[in-house]
Amino acid sequence: MSPAPATLVFDGDCGFCTSSAQWLGRHLPHPPSVVAYQLTDLGRLGLSAQECAQAVQWVGADGVRASGARAIGRAFLAQGAPWSAVGVLVQLAVTAKGRK
Repeated sequence: MSPAPATLVFDGDCGFCTSSAQWLGRHLPHPPSVVAYQLTDLGRLGLSAQECAQAVQWVGADGVRASGARAIGRAFLAQGAPWSAVGVLVQLAVTAKGRK
C-alpha cells in the first residue's frame, strides 16, 4: 500500500483560493491532492471546517501539517529544486514576520 499523497485543502467558496489552488495543481511538477474543504473528508485529514475556513491547510504525506502561508511554503518545498527555493523563501518570510 502506498502512502497517502500530500493534500492541500482550500476554501472552495473563495474565488482567489480556488484559482490559486488550481494553478498549483496544474503547474507544480509533483502536485499534491488539491481539494476544497467543503468536498473532502476533513476527519480523515485531521482537520476541522473552522481551520479550513480560516486558512489553506497542508497535510503532508508524512503527516506534517501547516496552515496559511506555511502551507503554501510546504507545497513548494515538496517539489524539489528549483521550486523548493520558493518554499524556503516563504518559510523564512513567515518566520521573520512572526519575530516582529
